[in-house]
Amino acid sequence: MARTIDIERHTSRRDRYLDAAQRLIQSEGYERMSVQDVLDATDTSKGAFYHYFDSKGGLLDGVIERMIEDGMSAVQPILDDPDRSAIDKLHGMFSGIAAF
Repeated sequence: MARTIDIERHTSRRDRYLDAAQRLIQSEGYERMSVQDVLDATDTSKGAFYHYFDSKGGLLDGVIERMIEDGMSAVQPILDDPDRSAIDKLHGMFSGIAAF
């Protein structure tokens, strides 16, 4: 029988690692952060970590992907506004990115 995955639980656990990594990157820097630091911050095991990420670099990719998604979500309403001119959308996009 195939194993079923609880998507919400999987996403929630993965987000815990991303949250911890983002905090550590902001406070310590990526180079100084270790996988063990993330494990300590999330109180989880290496096996659990490697279920979600293949490496420290994979974790960084996840943090960057999430930051891009959050940034695009913040500026998307500006880009979708039919009453804005192209130049207003451009300025709004850069302002939104700068604020993010």
